Amino acid sequence: MPTGPDMTILKQTSNCDFVTGKINAACIPEFIGHLVVVVFQAVSVFFLINVMYAGYQLAISHMSEGDKGAGKERIRWSIIGLVVCVCTFLILELVLSKIL
Repeated sequence: MPTGPDMTILKQTSNCDFVTGKINAACIPEFIGHLVVVVFQAVSVFFLINVMYAGYQLAISHMSEGDKGAGKERIRWSIIGLVVCVCTFLILELVLSKIL
């Protein structure tokens, strides 16, 4: 289970054990919930890497008189992508909490 904020999408409601293979039909929504969390974590890591690269672009463009707009655009689209991802996560959490 996560150590961070309480994510209701991860609560276990059945006797599912994915490690040993003890699963049944009731495990499907729980498995989907785990997949959603993993994908969200991967997108968050991609966001952080993208923002760091954009900061590097901004810093280098100031020193070499390069294109300053590329870094700003990368940051803007990274933030928009993260907001869309967070909204998707919240909608899926709402839907899966009703199923579980």
